[in-house]
Amino acid sequence: MSGPTDRIRGTPPPLLLIAFALAGLLYLWSVPLFEAPDESYHFAFADYISRNRALPLQVPGEKTPWGQEGSQPPLYYILVASLISPFDTSDLPGHMRFNPHAIVGDPTAIDNQNVFLHDHPAPPLRDSVLALYVARVFSLLLACGSVAAVWLAAREFATLTGVNTARLATLAAGLVAFNPQFLFISASVNNDNLVTLLASLTIWQMLAMLRVGLDARRSVTLALLLALATMAKLSGLLLYAPVGLAALWLARRSNSYRELLRLVLLAGVIWLVLAGPWYARNLTLYGEFTGSQNMLDVVGRRSAPSLEAMLGEEFRGLRHSYWGIFGWFNVFSPAPFYLVMDVVVLVAAAGLLLQAWQRRRQPASLVPAALLTLCLALFAIALVLWTRQTAATQGRLLFPASAASMTLLAFGIQRLRVPAAVPVVALGVVAVALPFVSIRPAYAPPAIVAGLPQDASPLPLRFGDVDLLGYRLEQRRLAPGDVLPVTLYWRPRRPSERDFSFFLRLLDNEDRILVNRYGHPGSGALRTSRWQAGLIYEDRWDLRIPDDLSGRTALRVHIGWWKYPDGYALPGVDADGLEVDPVILDAGAFSDGDDRDASLAQVVEPVLFGEAIQLLAWERDETDFSLLWEVTKRPEPDLHVFLHALEATADSEGEQIVGQGDVPPDLPTQFWQVGERYVTRHPLQLAEAESPGELALRYGWYNLESGWRLSTRCPDDACLLTTLSLAS
Repeated sequence: MSGPTDRIRGTPPPLLLIAFALAGLLYLWSVPLFEAPDESYHFAFADYISRNRALPLQVPGEKTPWGQEGSQPPLYYILVASLISPFDTSDLPGHMRFNPHAIVGDPTAIDNQNVFLHDHPAPPLRDSVLALYVARVFSLLLACGSVAAVWLAAREFATLTGVNTARLATLAAGLVAFNPQFLFISASVNNDNLVTLLASLTIWQMLAMLRVGLDARRSVTLALLLALATMAKLSGLLLYAPVGLAALWLARRSNSYRELLRLVLLAGVIWLVLAGPWYARNLTLYGEFTGSQNMLDVVGRRSAPSLEAMLGEEFRGLRHSYWGIFGWFNVFSPAPFYLVMDVVVLVAAAGLLLQAWQRRRQPASLVPAALLTLCLALFAIALVLWTRQTAATQGRLLFPASAASMTLLAFGIQRLRVPAAVPVVALGVVAVALPFVSIRPAYAPPAIVAGLPQDASPLPLRFGDVDLLGYRLEQRRLAPGDVLPVTLYWRPRRPSERDFSFFLRLLDNEDRILVNRYGHPGSGALRTSRWQAGLIYEDRWDLRIPDDLSGRTALRVHIGWWKYPDGYALPGVDADGLEVDPVILDAGAFSDGDDRDASLAQVVEPVLFGEAIQLLAWERDETDFSLLWEVTKRPEPDLHVFLHALEATADSEGEQIVGQGDVPPDLPTQFWQVGERYVTRHPLQLAEAESPGELALRYGWYNLESGWRLSTRCPDDACLLTTLSLAS
């Protein structure tokens, strides 16, 4: 059934492919060595093949540089190995130094996002580094092929469904090309790039088969693509189902099964020749066809997450990581981007349902969409089954179905009659911006400054071979989820022989640790053995207040250095040579709200102190007293409440204190705001009085530093709250 209609119907727009390649090079340049998911394992696997001309034996519990990736089908790694074999990669272990404090798999991380330790400036482009970049460029070329294949597949789909071919093809290919996550993976060493290319070509050929029929040439092409896909990644096996169903549908429609049988025979023979030996090796070494169970034993299993977790946190992570979570699943894109893409997908889904409803009386026209839906569903089901056994819920695992998913997405969106260039260009702008907005800042070393900024507070201390010149720490009120920036200014006297770790602990007013962060300077980006003597480094750390933190407290930051993992610390030493330990900095305050809903039993006529704070009510429980205050004007800092029990002196000329319950408010007064209400609690400690009788209980406010009381209408600025009977 070959003929003129079997020719490739147009070619992908060169401008689209060039733009994708340039954007891919931007990502390639922006991502430090091995800071893409599992890139170190993928490259180490290829390096092993390059050096040994053999595949590794995967032994559970045995730690290797290639980890679980050594269990993958080897086609991608053999190709990469052939490219990097001319290079000397003996220095590879020196570039694979893990960050001991790295936060892996947590996209909310705001420090230690670098899984590996990097040199600044970057190492020269030679040996292992050059080999890695050659492998990355190879992956990017594969991805260029994937974009072209998606364009071809979408064009075939458009022809089959009778819609605007150029617009649908450009939209589908553009959604793939400028998906930031696809660009990120495309610019990394990862076998997803090869299986995505082969799967996209397979889907294109499957759709072409629906249009012009099946012949010997296409059967060989499909059989070859299918076999190669299964040697690129195990998920390539899933492609046999939609291709087989498409061929079966053609056979039934033509009432001839000859071409179907030829396809089945060719697919079986070619698979046995190209892929059979590797699958037979698995059966021999690991007792299983795919080696997947042994792979799970190598990477580590997990308990299956609950349905609630799968539909909640895991599904959210899957959606977000399909469009843009970078690093080792620990570098976020701006949150609005995910919301926009969720809306786009929902709009496209509605468009698809509308298309299906309008074509319900033409079932043959729904076959292409049904086959693409099957492709996407199979990859999604396989992903769910796999990630229930090990932590791997990442959107990139759906990229092999891109020719299906993005064609369907474009098919749904095109109902809006929006020119294809509009969403493609918009997504492209976002894709080009994200390396500068999200990726590069995550790995940037601390900035070098000429001197201590004027808005910084001097704090001359020495920790071993590094001087702390000062810090910048805003004194403000924080709420759950807020971020407290802490900037420190370091000047090393010399690079350290060993890499020291720095810690910051956010403490409450009882020295309980609320937040504990640690790592190398630059939020983990710069080792102390690599910084330069005499330069001043501006080292910023962000401390995120826990979302579930409650109450009110003054905050302080405890800073210091220690040698990880040995544990010994470097004490701070001041200019006089005296040890300063611990080094504590005031850091504002935390509050999750005021006491506006509090109701105390004894309501009083408001008593105003210092034109800023007034008493509204009080309550007694034995010798514990609670006082409710309202803020009428921003109070001055460091105010304390006093509560004194007084008895008349023997000469009746005055009063003496026989008990008191002075306290600072939980939230320091400089952080109170007009209109808020707060309760202070006073446990009253009573001494023995000189004679039986009644005690006067007086209260008021005073400044801790000066001792001056806030003015009020009461004598000595101390108002009578109540009297206490000593007999009671």
